[in-house]
Amino acid sequence: MITIFIIILTVGISFYAFGNPKVMNDYLFLVHRINNQKEYFRFISSGFIHADFNHLLFNMITLFSFGSYVEAYFDAIFPSNSKVILSCSICRQWLYHKSPVFLRIKIIINMHH
Repeated sequence: MITIFIIILTVGISFYAFGNPKVMNDYLFLVHRINNQKEYFRFISSGFIHADFNHLLFNMITLFSFGSYVEAYFDAIFPSNSKVILSCSICRQWLYHKSPVFLRIKIIINMHH
């Protein structure tokens, strides 16, 4: 379930960035921007923006192939209600920001606090 959500979110963000060079430039993994301007969000945001359709397709097939195994592993480690907590966090962030790129960044940041 979470894997499918991440795939849908990533495809949506990538397609949006394909048509918007500013978004592509603002969120790609650019080492000089991370080092010089301390844009650490790029470590996360760049994972949701892909260079082209083939890159996106390969990564999403790969994620789909092993995502359920990763979910099962986390379910074994964390309480079974972790998906409910994550889903609530996703909804809260979506309603608050209404921006897919910022939504994903905020979710990951919230999960680590």
